Amino acid sequence: MGWAIRASTADDLPAQVKAVWAAFGNQPDDTDLEGARSFLELDRALVAVDGDQVVGSGAAISLELTVPGTATVPAAGITFVGVMPTHRRQGMLSALMARLADDARSRGEPLAALLASESTIYRRFGYGVAVSAARVEIDRAHARLRRPVDVAGRTRMVDRSEMVDALPPIYDAYRRRQPGEMSRPHGWWLRRLKDREADRGGGSARFAVVWEDVGGGAEGYVTYRIHASWDGGLPGHALAVEDLVATTPEAYAGLWQYCLGVDLVQVVRAANVPLDTTLRWMLVDPRRLRVTTVSDVLWVCLLDVEAALGARTYGSDAVLVMEVAGGDVAGRYRLAGGGGGLAECRRTDELPNLVIGAADLASAYLGAVSFTTLAGAALVEELTPGALARADGLFVIAPGPTSSTGF
Repeated sequence: MGWAIRASTADDLPAQVKAVWAAFGNQPDDTDLEGARSFLELDRALVAVDGDQVVGSGAAISLELTVPGTATVPAAGITFVGVMPTHRRQGMLSALMARLADDARSRGEPLAALLASESTIYRRFGYGVAVSAARVEIDRAHARLRRPVDVAGRTRMVDRSEMVDALPPIYDAYRRRQPGEMSRPHGWWLRRLKDREADRGGGSARFAVVWEDVGGGAEGYVTYRIHASWDGGLPGHALAVEDLVATTPEAYAGLWQYCLGVDLVQVVRAANVPLDTTLRWMLVDPRRLRVTTVSDVLWVCLLDVEAALGARTYGSDAVLVMEVAGGDVAGRYRLAGGGGGLAECRRTDELPNLVIGAADLASAYLGAVSFTTLAGAALVEELTPGALARADGLFVIAPGPTSSTGF
């Protein structure tokens, strides 16, 4: 083997950024390097080298994932993963992913999470789709709420200079009560709020609007861009929602009412909308809410099944014995749900009630997909009659998980 994996250094960072950008068909500039410096944790970054050339990259950042019951669990956010086109199909990615997983385990992180550029890569490393989301659009001319929001709250536009102070506390309060959401470190915000023209997709600079209650307390915010269009003097703008965060139902409705009421806008678009969104039910004409895409968002890998399953809350006090197949976590596990209280998961020699792959258990972990659905796709084998229903009663949550943080 002519290449090797080693820890990255500050001196490696320019070449590491270049390697990752090349893997995705891009060329980095100075702001990309600056963003990497603010975002990456160098003691968790790896490079693949061939001689003195950096040809591959993998890194993790220290995050928290909110799980059902609203506990937060330490998670390795796998990022900056890529191999240059000249060195693909040589086992580099597998070596990088193995090293990152070992490092996460050594830090006591029971989970790893990532966003996948391709949906066929990461199952072999134990990752399953844990959150999916929709892209939606609605014609503003037909976008009215059944129950218009009372003026007890108000919206306030936030200047760019205020965003880094105003938005993170609201998001942090929100994400701690929403399963599937990840923490956002300070470096994440610095990188995101740079708002480079190259990241705008042809839209305007970022707008930010905060929803405040009658006492002036911030309960939510929305960030968006305007894609301007004038046809013969007639406005046909599109408002593209980036991030809509709310800690109360009133703030959620109020922010949507704001977005649907911006003048000159013909269509409102949003990404990362939960599949079970309440927005459809809030509209006078719900048929006008069009889903344009449904796609995976967050992938999760259970590095320590006992710790991960023991951290979340379940819907019943049922006991379930699962045989987990594949990977480093293969074995039998006894899960006692605790009925909304303290759960317990441990390895066991008991006969299993069902068999499930490691990646598929990761998909079910946050409650986004039922065991019955996975069994219908031949991904779970029921060994004891009624085990699928028991598993569904334990794992499925309502509303489902949501994930809005790229990393």
